[in-house]
This record gives sequence, C-alpha cells and structure tokens, in this order.
Amino acid sequence: MHMLQTEDEPSVFGAWRQRARAKLTELERELLVLAPPIGYSPDFSLRPRR
Repeated sequence: MHMLQTEDEPSVFGAWRQRARAKLTELERELLVLAPPIGYSPDFSLRPRR
C-alpha cells in the first residue's frame, strides 16, 4: 500500500504502480488513508484475515 502512494524507485515500481493505481476501486482508495506512506499505520488493520 505504501508503494502505491509514493514515487520511490520509479524504474522498478513505476509501471506496476501506474497499472495498480488505475485499477483501484473507490473503496480501496479510501483504505489508503489508513496506511499513509509516512508515519504510523495501524498494522492490525492491514493484516489479512485467517
């Protein structure tokens, strides 16, 4: 999620990031707010259910 929100390492992630961002739903875009690219992110909310 962090890599989608940054411009870090464009030669490695640039094309993937562009494709992935284009496919995000509105709900997925809203979820990015919970995991900002800097600072603290509550990792409990980002872990998949088991």
